[in-house]
Amino acid sequence: MSKYHSDWVEAAAFVDEHEWNNLELFANDKRSPIGYLLFVELCQQCGAPKLELSKYVAKSSDAHQRAELYTQAGLFPEAQDTAAPASSASKSFATKAVLYLEGLKLNST
Repeated sequence: MSKYHSDWVEAAAFVDEHEWNNLELFANDKRSPIGYLLFVELCQQCGAPKLELSKYVAKSSDAHQRAELYTQAGLFPEAQDTAAPASSASKSFATKAVLYLEGLKLNST
């Protein structure tokens, strides 16, 4: 079994068992050969707490991707903070998401 595959299996096992502390230790042990996006995707699939998602989103090196991932996770202040120094496309995406959700809140009351 390749290192990539064994790391993926180990990360998936921690997520399936909701062993967030072990997942974080595993992710921080070394630079992940499977990338941190996989950690985000695994956490999203099992409904991990937003705090767990934010740990791995923050490790993404692409600011635009981080802004999108924060928005998908419902972490709008983080998305805006990430998009602020990033490209205008990231800013626009984060701003539109916040305005859309604020509109939903206003319409539901």
